[in-house]
Parts: sequence; C-alpha cells; structure tokens
Amino acid sequence: MDQVRSNAGDNLLEQIVRQKPDLRKSDQRVAEVVLDRPGEVVDMTLAMVAKAAGVSEPTVIRFCNAIGCDGFRDMRVKLARSLAFARTTSHTAISDDDDLGAIITKIFDYNLSNLNWAQSHLDQERVAAAVDMLAGANRIEFFGFVASGIVARDAQQKFPLFGVPCGAVADPHQMFMTAEMLGPGDVAVAISNTGQTHEIVRTIRTAKRRGARTLGITGH
Repeated sequence: MDQVRSNAGDNLLEQIVRQKPDLRKSDQRVAEVVLDRPGEVVDMTLAMVAKAAGVSEPTVIRFCNAIGCDGFRDMRVKLARSLAFARTTSHTAISDDDDLGAIITKIFDYNLSNLNWAQSHLDQERVAAAVDMLAGANRIEFFGFVASGIVARDAQQKFPLFGVPCGAVADPHQMFMTAEMLGPGDVAVAISNTGQTHEIVRTIRTAKRRGARTLGITGH
C-alpha cells in the first residue's frame, strides 16, 4: 500500500494529541497522564506512570509502542526532547478559568500547530504519486473507522468536484463488502491515525487482492 505519512518528529506531545482519539481507552488514560504532567513523566518509572494512569505496566508499554516509541525508556527520551523545544501550546487543555480570548487562542494555536507540523513532515514525492493515482482512478473509495470516518466522508463530499466518482465507508462490515467490489482501475484510500486499525488493514488487503490500487493516509 502506497502511504502518505508524517514521520514522528521532535514533538512527541503533538504526536500523542493526534493519535489519542484512535488509541484504546486504557491507552488514552496513559496519554492523559503524559499530556497533563509531561515534566513529571520524564522522571517517573514505568510503575509510577502505570499507577498514575490506573492501568497495568504492560498497558503503558503498549501505549509507548502505539505512539511510535521503542518502549518506555525511548518514550521518556523523546518526551524530554519535546519539552526541550518548549512547544506546548498546541496541547494545552482549556480550563474553567480561561476567558474567551484564551480559549480562542488555544484553539487556533492547536490547529495552526498541527498544520505547520503536517507541512514540515510531508514527503512531497509521495504526495505527488498519490495525486497521480487519484487523478487516474476510475473510482475512489475512502475507508475510515470512528474519527477517521468523518475525514473519509468529508473527502467523499469534495472529490466529486474534480470529476472522480467516489464513496466513503465507516462501518466495518460494509468496508469488507465494498472492498470486495473494487477492481483494477479503482483506488482504495485508507484513513487511519495510527495506521494499525484492524478493520482498515483487513479492508485494504481485500481491496488489493481484488486488483485495486491502495493508498494510506496516517498521522505518523
């Protein structure tokens, strides 16, 4: 599967914010601890982080792997590096004490930070190849699960403007059936923040087996 991806950079905190919606519930609890107390987590042991999040130690390790780190120690190293860059505004939570101006600033900082990060990490050659693939498609099917399903449906609304028939599927059962109907000349686009969602991976494998070209859009 050809893939347009953003490689994990120096700011692990931004990476966690982007991936958090697609993480398991228990992993999300670990993410919340890291985002709320990054300076403390750098000096915490594995057991301490697990206790703070109310999860098991293996869950913390799984979280580290899910966000692209090679275990807990690597996560702490990358977190320390992220803090050194002092770019924390993008993930600052809105609090009850914030006035309207502060809320507006935090929302815009968050979105601008994400856009700047994406621009600096995109591989232009891969993007160009993806454009050629989509422009030459007989039909495009977008596949996204949960939050990524919203992105898939948004793409479905926009691509017909370029004269390309397309659809979007967010239900896992319909994904498999739709993928079975694709063939040569069609393009299946998988949208997944982690790139590891089981339903999406299975769907893309099915589309590829049917002869369709495949494209992945991930957040890391």
